[in-house]
Amino acid sequence: MPTSKDPTDAPAPSIAHPVAPTATAPSIAHLVAPLLTHPEFEHDPQLPEALGQRRRPDPAQRLRRTMAPILDLEAKGPVLDPTVFRPLKLAGKSRLSHNTARYRLALPRETDSLGLPVGQHVSLAATIAGRRVIRSYTPTSLDSELGYFDLVVKTYDNGLMSTYLDHLAIGASVLVRGPKGQFNYSPWMAKHLLLVAGGSGITPMYRIIKSAALDPDDTTKMCLVFANISEEDVLLRNELDHLALKSNGRLEIHYVLEHPPPGWKGAVGYVTREMLEERLPTGGPAGGKVLLCGPPGMTKVVKGALKDMGYYVPRRPSMIEDDIFVF
Repeated sequence: MPTSKDPTDAPAPSIAHPVAPTATAPSIAHLVAPLLTHPEFEHDPQLPEALGQRRRPDPAQRLRRTMAPILDLEAKGPVLDPTVFRPLKLAGKSRLSHNTARYRLALPRETDSLGLPVGQHVSLAATIAGRRVIRSYTPTSLDSELGYFDLVVKTYDNGLMSTYLDHLAIGASVLVRGPKGQFNYSPWMAKHLLLVAGGSGITPMYRIIKSAALDPDDTTKMCLVFANISEEDVLLRNELDHLALKSNGRLEIHYVLEHPPPGWKGAVGYVTREMLEERLPTGGPAGGKVLLCGPPGMTKVVKGALKDMGYYVPRRPSMIEDDIFVF
C-alpha cells in the first residue's frame, strides 16, 4: 500500500468547504422536474399524422434526452478532485484483526461515486500534533458501490495517520484527494497477472482482483501469492476466497505463512524464486505482467528473483508498461 510523507516545504493544500444549501439555490433536477411532467409536454395520441410524414417527437421525450447527461452528472458525479482536498465523514469502522480495521467514508450523496480508476489510490490529509500529515491508501470498494468507499488500514505504533484513523470518531471528517498513481487497470492489458502481496499490500491487489473477477467480459487469468506472518494477519481472506469462486476459474490464490498453525496446508516461509517460477505466466514477460506490493524486504527479494528470470527491473516510480509494477 503506497504511503506518502508530507514535505515540510509543501504549500498548504486547497480545501473544499461544504456550502449549506439554501432555498434560493435549487438544484438542476428541481428546476427541470416540473417541466417533465407539465401537461403541455404530454403527447396527444389523437393528433392526426400527415400522410407520409412521421409524428413529431414528444417534446417531453426530447427534453428528457437533452437533460439526461446533466441530471445523471448531478445524481452520480465523481467526488474526487486531484487538486482539492474534500472533507468526508467517517460513517463506520469494523475491526478485521488485532491491528487492522475497515473504515467506511461517506460520500456527500448516496448516489455519488468516488471516481477512482482501478489501480490508483487516494491521499488522506489531517493535522496531527500540530503538523499536516498526508498519506496514500487504496480503497477496497469499487466505483459501482455508490455513496461510500472503504479503506482497509493497518495501525502502526509510530504511524501518525493510521493511529489518527484508529481514534477517529464516527461522524468526524478526514480530508481526501485523488486520484493518484501510474497504474490504471483494464481487462485487455494482459492475458495473465501474477500478483504478489505482503501484509497490507493486499489492498491495491484486492481492488484489481475484485474488478476483474466480477466483470463477466474480463478474461484475464490471475494468480495471487499472498504472504503474511501468521494466519490472523491474512486480511480480506473470506472476500478473496469468495472472489475466487466467482471468477469461474480465472483466479488462483496461494497463501504463504511465516509462522503457520498446526495443520496448515498452504506454503510456509517466504516468497521464493521457486514459488514464483511455478506461477509465472507462460512465456515470461511476453505472457503477462507482475504486480507487487508489500514490505521493502519482500519487494527487494521478489524483484531480484524476477530479474534473474528475464524480467526488466521496474523504474521508480513504476510505469504501467513495465514488466513489473510496484505499488
